[in-house]
Amino acid sequence: MQQLGVNPGYHADISNDLPTYVAEQPQEAAPARKPASAEPDVSTLSPVEAAISLGNWNYDQQNWTMAIEKYQRAIALGADNPDVQTDLGNAYRFSGNAMKALEHYQVARRENPQHENSLFNMATLYDLVLKDPDNALRTWQDYLTRFPNGEKAAAAREYIAKSGSKTP
Repeated sequence: MQQLGVNPGYHADISNDLPTYVAEQPQEAAPARKPASAEPDVSTLSPVEAAISLGNWNYDQQNWTMAIEKYQRAIALGADNPDVQTDLGNAYRFSGNAMKALEHYQVARRENPQHENSLFNMATLYDLVLKDPDNALRTWQDYLTRFPNGEKAAAAREYIAKSGSKTP
């Protein structure tokens, strides 16, 4: 994977933007809108770094259509990695296209089966958006098998306990 001057996984972790699993949530909301800021100057960046930077900036502005466009451009320019795929999935998710989000989380997982954020985001997508408890449970169990001490292991255990199943 190519290392870039900007953080391609800037948004891959959406855990701070999601509800805890203490109570059922009626639906998922997009993260709270951040104050508008000036578009970043990308004139000194390579085209791929510029696309990622603009994707991240548009993500922060909740301009999902432009974030999607910029992340797709970054991928087309060679930044096809799990972090960018997960960020693209998140942008699709918050734009209301859950199936495209799932598709990009799955691509991220194929590119790196140990990509923690894509697996976490996939589990929450199954649970909160797709309302698919069977796949959510399987994905949470897979998360705990792969990341028993991961940052989000407590959320996974809480979900599994809520479902009445046993943790792996």
